[in-house]
Amino acid sequence: MKRYQLIVIGNGRLGLAVASQAVKWGADVALLYHPCGEEEQPPMASEGVDVYKGTVRFLTEHEVEVAGQARMVGKTIIMALNRTRRVPEIEGLVEVGAMTDEMGWRRKPPAKKWMVLGGTPQGVEWAQALARQGAQVTIVEAGDRLLPGYDPDCLPFLEMALSQEGIRVRCQTHVVKAIQRANKKIVQLRFDGWVEAVETDEILLAEADPPQVSQFGLERLGLAFIEGCLVTDEWMRTNSPHIYAVGAGVHQRPDCGNWPEEVRKVTLNALLGIKLGIDYSSVPRVIKTEPELVAIGMSEKQAKTGGNGFRVWRGYLTPEGAWAEEASSAAGLVKLITDDHGTILGIHAVGMGVSGRIQGLREAKRHKEKIFHLRRFQESLRHNPASSRGVCGHSLRFRLEDWVEQGIRACVRLRK
Repeated sequence: MKRYQLIVIGNGRLGLAVASQAVKWGADVALLYHPCGEEEQPPMASEGVDVYKGTVRFLTEHEVEVAGQARMVGKTIIMALNRTRRVPEIEGLVEVGAMTDEMGWRRKPPAKKWMVLGGTPQGVEWAQALARQGAQVTIVEAGDRLLPGYDPDCLPFLEMALSQEGIRVRCQTHVVKAIQRANKKIVQLRFDGWVEAVETDEILLAEADPPQVSQFGLERLGLAFIEGCLVTDEWMRTNSPHIYAVGAGVHQRPDCGNWPEEVRKVTLNALLGIKLGIDYSSVPRVIKTEPELVAIGMSEKQAKTGGNGFRVWRGYLTPEGAWAEEASSAAGLVKLITDDHGTILGIHAVGMGVSGRIQGLREAKRHKEKIFHLRRFQESLRHNPASSRGVCGHSLRFRLEDWVEQGIRACVRLRK
């Protein structure tokens, strides 16, 4: 039976990122790729990772089985699961060949008309990417608006940009049925009691569900669950000291995709047995469109329902990222939510490259700095930690990072 320093169980990019990080530090790594569809085997073998594809089942805290055949032992195990794409129970969607993954549409020749079902973060990103390839794109969303988890004051800036690129958004619209007619797909849409038949070349499904963590047989190990998701401590460790978890299957983790800081810290914790904490309230949820849309921490609605006093600060941005004198001429917005004592509760922003623009605010939130007046808000927004170091600061930082990496690799070798 083969033994590994680290076993990573993943079903997408997050698992690939964790396995890749571990092997860079010299660890003996196995990636167990738990399929959730017809995905290809991940391209990790050339990077020194042993890849196994198939249904994964835990036998003990250290021993796992893949596809009912291969068994292996891991000193530590990381569960790194993404959300899984799903096909809604709508008549005809499977038969017409609706696509559920990004690589499906990237491999196909560009079609003229696309319909994206679901106004989710990935659905909006895919829609803009398709439009920039020359496609006519329609986003169909059953809810009242796109991206319900993002700030409603920021959303109009993104919707305007999508509209200017020719992307049509249809909210409060339900898909009734899909049929194939010659080389076209006909989708029946219901809006306000009326049913309309819309012709399209391709259908892309953007809705996703949390992974079914229970399918791995973790209950027999006594791991804690809440609402079907694994419970972890601040070090991303389950109540089994050898099993860590990150990703969409973790209770109360924001839907932030692959977060590099999380990947780095959980891999270090698992390989070296150290305790690097993670503050999910400071994790940015970034929609990588143009303009970018960012959400960190508490929303204004959550602050209102909390029952305590709060304050909202707004700063409008020009297309170049400078302060706009008037809201009417703005191309972006930075919205800050604080409590009565000036503690930052949430940061919401939209604009070109705005995720870098708000680094100062994010650092202020992380270090629990207070915002009491508009000038302090503007100073935090202008301050970019990455750009304020200067040439010497960058050189020293890169040298220190190299020394740290060498030290990590040495420690990993010692623990083999």
